[in-house]
Amino acid sequence: MLCPPLGIRAALLDGARPPVTIARDPAREAAKQELSNRIYHQSDPNLVQRGISWFWDRVDDLVSAASGATPGGWVGIIVIIALVALAWVALWLRLGRPQPAPAARGALFGTSPRSAADHRRAAEDHARRGEWGAAVEERTRALVRGLEERALLDPRPGRTADEAATGVSGTAAAPTQSLTLGTQNLNNMPGGSYRLSALCQSVGLPCNNNNRALARGVFTLEGRLNDSWTWNAYIQHSGLRESQKLYNDSLTPRYNFAVDAVRVTAANQGTSGLAIGSIQCRALLLGNSAAAGCQPLDLFGTNVASQQALIYVNPGRDPASGILNYETIALNQDVVAGSMQGVLPWGLPAGPVAVAFGTEYRHEQG
Repeated sequence: MLCPPLGIRAALLDGARPPVTIARDPAREAAKQELSNRIYHQSDPNLVQRGISWFWDRVDDLVSAASGATPGGWVGIIVIIALVALAWVALWLRLGRPQPAPAARGALFGTSPRSAADHRRAAEDHARRGEWGAAVEERTRALVRGLEERALLDPRPGRTADEAATGVSGTAAAPTQSLTLGTQNLNNMPGGSYRLSALCQSVGLPCNNNNRALARGVFTLEGRLNDSWTWNAYIQHSGLRESQKLYNDSLTPRYNFAVDAVRVTAANQGTSGLAIGSIQCRALLLGNSAAAGCQPLDLFGTNVASQQALIYVNPGRDPASGILNYETIALNQDVVAGSMQGVLPWGLPAGPVAVAFGTEYRHEQG
């Protein structure tokens, strides 16, 4: 309730008649004085609430301006937001969850040279933590360091993979061929050749020998009931036989035994009876029964892997090995179907009514 100013209240108490009209300026001052009373400001928002209201007012102004400038108004803004959300989801699914920055590594080299066994252990530690890049690096260092320990390479820091590949032959000349590290090792494949026979002589590239045979027989009957109606029926049987043989599919345990080869010396010969100076699988020298029949596999160069090593690593090459990656698929299908078509004895103003109906049964197994 708005009370009259103090002067007017005093005049009313004295019994005087209130003025009929008040001038603009005195009325404004009287209203301002009255409204400044604290009783009218008990429910006013505080400073924080006023700041929040001001922020959302600016956001509303910005969105209103954007809706006015965007084709389609509010609908256009919603469509744009939906497209941005879909793009974000697509990037999430394509790139995966953001990964935290890798922790800083320690010193690469210690005070003394690391052995091949040290590098292998480091590679296994990295692999257990899912650090595959570092695991591959350490495994490559273990391979080169092992060659140096077996006196197949002269110890030299800073050697590249190309230099290690060509240095195994005992020459220090510049590399004349490259070493490609990947998911498949085509070491036995001549350069520039992609013939199937050459691919199947490589290591780690399965060759799929696929044979497929399909036979189908159909027996059909058809006839006529009258001039307007005909029928037909048929029975069909078909069979598919498919065989797949991956005879160049490497067996991982044998591959790991075969590539871990060392030169036999008087110090490591033990009771193996293997000839001193020959290259043999390390597991044989250690007496590992799981490596029986192991043949050392050379991965460096072209046409250097022996047939014995290839057959050991890929037992599917030898039908007598009993270890074959072989699959036979048999699929059979039986179909019985019948149909009838004709013209109804009555018609419509537009002409005769033709109908057709049928049924079919299929049975598939494999």
